[in-house]
Amino acid sequence: MSIVRVLLLCCVVCLLGGPAAAIEVAGSVAKLQGSAIATANTGFSRPLQEGSTILVGDRVATGADSRLRLRMADGAMVTLGSSSTMTIEAWNEDPSLGQAALNIVEGVFLAASGAIARLGPDRMVVTTPVATLGIRGTEVWGEAFPDRLAVALLSGTAVVVATPQGAVEMNVPGSGLDVVAGEALPPIKQWGPPRLQKAADAVAFADE
Repeated sequence: MSIVRVLLLCCVVCLLGGPAAAIEVAGSVAKLQGSAIATANTGFSRPLQEGSTILVGDRVATGADSRLRLRMADGAMVTLGSSSTMTIEAWNEDPSLGQAALNIVEGVFLAASGAIARLGPDRMVVTTPVATLGIRGTEVWGEAFPDRLAVALLSGTAVVVATPQGAVEMNVPGSGLDVVAGEALPPIKQWGPPRLQKAADAVAFADE
């Protein structure tokens, strides 16, 4: 670990007002295009770069025309598109209590599950302003707004989409939903190649 990263973690410890053991590492930055910042629950913000440590409680935000890929501690991969914001609510690999919880405040994301999701149903959860996603051995894409959500199962086993109006399970790759706040969940539909490609482009890096 570089001296800069060591000093940065020490600063975070001081701001948290507790011992180093209280810090929970959720993952690290695997790839960055453009700019991104992480803000701890103390309000302390730090610019991110490849290799930066991500902590439980961090609110991570990307800049315009930016991409950010996180490699989580359990092997999961989470990518944010341009002008997107997410909070790491929990990341715990304990076999009995383990849980991964992300809160997508706004923007575009791609989540590929890791070891925590394999511990059991509902161990990896992604919340958005209008729906909660239960991820099960899955790669799922979404675009979240304050009043709606577009979500698609790209590969894997299943994703459960739940709102106050009900819940549905998507288990066919290439299928998707367009959820509107306060409305009943619509039928699951197969997204055609143009829409799936547009979704992929929203989280793709320029060199990929």
